[in-house]
This record gives sequence, structure tokens and C-alpha cells, in this order.
Amino acid sequence: MRQIGRYRKSSIETRLLRLEAMRGGRASPPYRRATIVIGESDAAGKQHLMLVTPADDPSCIFKQVPGPGPQLADFGKFDQMLCVTQAEMDA
Repeated sequence: MRQIGRYRKSSIETRLLRLEAMRGGRASPPYRRATIVIGESDAAGKQHLMLVTPADDPSCIFKQVPGPGPQLADFGKFDQMLCVTQAEMDA
């Protein structure tokens, strides 16, 4: 039974080495996630995002505030986005 385990490990290691070679040995970049706390809009219905966490943090938290200003695309590419209310964020 141990030999089967060794074979599987060897097979997995070989596959990983091949994949790394095809990618050029580059490490995958960290995934960026955006959590947006939904807020109010101004009388014209405009709103923008204010970054609450440091910009280099992979899990960015934004607060939606009234008025014109930067939108999510202005902060770069995000792999995941979650919109929550203030009550959900506090829970």
C-alpha cells in the first residue's frame, strides 16, 4: 500500500514540476478581493468609493459615500467582489 502512495506522490510532483516549467516558474500573484460597504448616494444619485484599508492589502475594504469620485475600476483589478450593508459588516 505504501508503494501506491509513493507512486501518487511522485506522479503529483512530476505534474507540478511540468506545470511550473510551462509557466516559466513564476509564482502566481495573490488574489485581490474587494468588500464594498454600501452607503447612501447624493441627491443626484452619485456615489463613489473610499478605500478604508491600505492599498497594497489583498483584501481591500471600500466604503460607498455620496458624491462623484473614484469607482472600483480606478483601484485596479479585483478577482472577487462582495457588497454588504453596514449592518452585515458589523455582524
